[in-house]
Amino acid sequence: MSQGTQNKSQNSDLYDNLAKVVVKAKQEGFSSSQVNSFLEYSQSTTDKNELFVFIMRQAERGEYTETARLMLSYLKDKDMSEIRKFIGLLKWLMEAIGNINVPSNINNFESLIDLYIKNVNSNPGYSGHSKYQGGSHGYSRS
Repeated sequence: MSQGTQNKSQNSDLYDNLAKVVVKAKQEGFSSSQVNSFLEYSQSTTDKNELFVFIMRQAERGEYTETARLMLSYLKDKDMSEIRKFIGLLKWLMEAIGNINVPSNINNFESLIDLYIKNVNSNPGYSGHSKYQGGSHGYSRS
């Protein structure tokens, strides 16, 4: 497999897993502010297992254990850079689709994009959450 094909496959895996986590998160009432707490904690530690314990603890307290299970299943073999990227992208996705009803049959990133486009097109003036305008989102591509 060429490097380009491998990177495309890894990106597809990343984004498809993000879509699956978003679907479950929406079903369980998980919010972007909860994702933000994961992101903040990930930036304060270099120990991914410590972060995983934090995620498990928060999941049990907030009753979004399936969301945490999906996240941890995907992230357990990743390094901290990849983990932070995933959590940052998850936060952005949660903010972007905050007002959209996400059906449980969404199982890949392309379907999630199609759902977003459909909702934006069917709701002229749709702007998502007004409280998320501008500013730092806590994720950088460094």
